Amino acid sequence: DMSATGFLAKLRDMSPLSPTFKSSSTRKYEDTAIDMKIECADNIKAPHASCPPMELLAPGVSFFKHSSGGIQYHGIVTANMSSGLVDGNNSAATVVHCCHGFGASSLSFLNLIHAAQERRIHASGANPSTVWAAHDVFGFGFTAPICGLFADGDRPEPLMDRLQLQSNAHAATAICARYGPRRALFVGHSMGAISAVCSAYQWLQSGRELAGVVLVAPAISLATLRNRNKNNFVAAVSPAIQSALALAKVLQLFPAHVRRPSLASILRLGVSCDVFWALGLKFALGWHQSASAATLEQYKCPMTRDHWAPWLVAFIEANLTVPPDVPPTPADRDASPKTKPQALEPTLEDMILRLLEAKVKVLVVHDPSDTFTPLTNSEELVQHFQSETRDIALEVMESQAGHILHETNPNELLEVMQRHGFAV
Repeated sequence: DMSATGFLAKLRDMSPLSPTFKSSSTRKYEDTAIDMKIECADNIKAPHASCPPMELLAPGVSFFKHSSGGIQYHGIVTANMSSGLVDGNNSAATVVHCCHGFGASSLSFLNLIHAAQERRIHASGANPSTVWAAHDVFGFGFTAPICGLFADGDRPEPLMDRLQLQSNAHAATAICARYGPRRALFVGHSMGAISAVCSAYQWLQSGRELAGVVLVAPAISLATLRNRNKNNFVAAVSPAIQSALALAKVLQLFPAHVRRPSLASILRLGVSCDVFWALGLKFALGWHQSASAATLEQYKCPMTRDHWAPWLVAFIEANLTVPPDVPPTPADRDASPKTKPQALEPTLEDMILRLLEAKVKVLVVHDPSDTFTPLTNSEELVQHFQSETRDIALEVMESQAGHILHETNPNELLEVMQRHGFAV
């Protein structure tokens, strides 16, 4: 593994690359390289395909890249960075940031974002100064280490920290700060609900205005609320999903040089088959309906790119195989334990309590037909925090949408959000 010193040295070695270089393939991209501005030249092989197919986009939506800490995050956004709507001095702009679930990517929010765009054009209830954005969590989709920065097989510790869901929240808040510098609303689906809570907590701690938090079929339960390792959500999913994730735990019995390529090979074999996605999405939809061809492509496309599998394996090891009672490694390695003791990381319960005490509105939305995360999780979660002074609510959407209601019933979800006071 590469040390932090070696990692930084490699960054310096990359400096001859022009920070303003634009490849011809980056048409329809918006660059939000805030912490680090290194673009991929055409003669450097990217760990993933550098550009997702443009035909996957909905009208009025662009891809963007955000580079931070050695990672190039890919995502989708509804406005051009140069427009007045997202001007850094426009305090009226609100950004809605969406974080996807396990096995998905930012493309899973295309239907919701497109529906929001349509409402913005035709409906009076939509907020005209709202920007929607979503990015691929590191380990999924097109997000990957910066081009040419690491050779195949490199697993530098600074990047391992970035795989944690709480670290993904740092990327989310940085993206929000660029597109909506004052006000943000965080939406999280399934696993992404953890990142949404962490993002909202970080945003609130920074002193910015928080418009609320929406958790869709969250992979959060009473069993995981107090976990010191908030990234491990295994106890919040259904037994069928727990059994599938158990494979990674079994492989932990083998040496790293055996288990990592083995699990990566299994993943590559699975995602290369249409049957894998068809059955997986049918299960997510509750077995009573099948996914459309467009939905299948949105899921399959990002997961069939070169070199994505080892980083998904690393994501699993960084989040799901770490015991719930083991605190995650802090992403900030600059602070020496001798001079600056690390404060105890807040749990999800601590974070949600802080949000509610700050009068932040929290909405939980769930479909009873969900086969991934049981409705009882959300019912118990809301009941646990509910009081006369806390603005937390559960909306049960009986739409037979299964686990991915934001994809199959986006307009209904937007109506629910609007009914609870979210101007989207």
